[in-house]
Amino acid sequence: MSHLIQKNGATMANRIRVARSYIGGGWRSGQERVAIQNPADISEVVGYAVYASSAEAEAAITAAESAWPRRRSLPFEERAAYIRRVLNGLHASIDDMSAIITSESGKTLRESRSEIEGTIRDGICQIDLALQASPTERERSTQDGVHCELRYAPLGVVLLITPWNFPLATIGRKLIPAIVLGNTAVVKPSEVTPLTAAFFFELVHEADLAAGVANLVQGGGPAIVPPLVKHAAVRAISFTGSTQVGLSLCRQAIVQDTRVQLEMGGKNAVVILADANVDEAVEAVLLGAADALAKRGKVGLAREVVLERMAEGSCVLMLHVGPYDKEKETINRMLAFAAERGLAPHGRHHEIYISDPRRIPPERLKTILRVPVREVQQTAAGV
Repeated sequence: MSHLIQKNGATMANRIRVARSYIGGGWRSGQERVAIQNPADISEVVGYAVYASSAEAEAAITAAESAWPRRRSLPFEERAAYIRRVLNGLHASIDDMSAIITSESGKTLRESRSEIEGTIRDGICQIDLALQASPTERERSTQDGVHCELRYAPLGVVLLITPWNFPLATIGRKLIPAIVLGNTAVVKPSEVTPLTAAFFFELVHEADLAAGVANLVQGGGPAIVPPLVKHAAVRAISFTGSTQVGLSLCRQAIVQDTRVQLEMGGKNAVVILADANVDEAVEAVLLGAADALAKRGKVGLAREVVLERMAEGSCVLMLHVGPYDKEKETINRMLAFAAERGLAPHGRHHEIYISDPRRIPPERLKTILRVPVREVQQTAAGV
């Protein structure tokens, strides 16, 4: 039985979806059922996640461990062929996947589609790079008659923990090279975006990847991650998320001599030198800050020289806040709103789409917007 439940013949855009764990080639029933809200309209439930039990988390590692001996001996081209089928399926499902990413992450459809296209390009590139890499490197010896070789081999079971801001891209960047290079994997996605991960694993299932090679465990981090990290069969961990969680995970993994790769939270610092073109710098900082707000959940901050030029009106941002399916109508109202107040056209202006007002407190936007935030939000709410 599929993890997706269609209600009354609805289309993908308004289907009520249920994200389950995928373990050993099949979908699991789980234990706790959690509603997933549309971040652009939190009164709307776009689906449900069924969290795995601790026993199911253990089963995912066991399934990956059992599948590894055969996987590591599979010729490279056969491993790559499975991934190409997954990527082909993703390309064919780009509209459905775009709707899913947008519904639970708050991105616009345009941004979601861009993430999918980037994931496909990255996957193709990763396969090509793996094909070019030699499993054996010859090293020059300092002693006559001695030959040295450096041989690369799959590690085994790898645990991949991914965030909400790029719910598809980070899974692809971690899972594809792991599988192509002969490992087996357990993916733990963010509990904020479980539907994207589940739909991707639907494509994995349709590509006939051998049972246990790729597994998906849904659930809250504090309950599910520790038993996965501490499992003796896990040989490597790749984590993208907050600094606090990453450091905690690292401390747990080190005890068992598990390899760890961490991509943790950071700040987007901007340095503007004295001889820089300040107008171009202002524009770059504004667009970078707004892009970070929309996609990465961070806030870009500029130095006084940038804020002064913003006050002079060198660059104006038109901010959209609202559900993704009203982007065009909303942005047109924003532009009209700004024009009525003499704010556009005023130097250069840019359209910025942000669909998730919950993650953007108004007081944090005042440093990057000329348009009063409160009035902008009221305008968007009236659409």
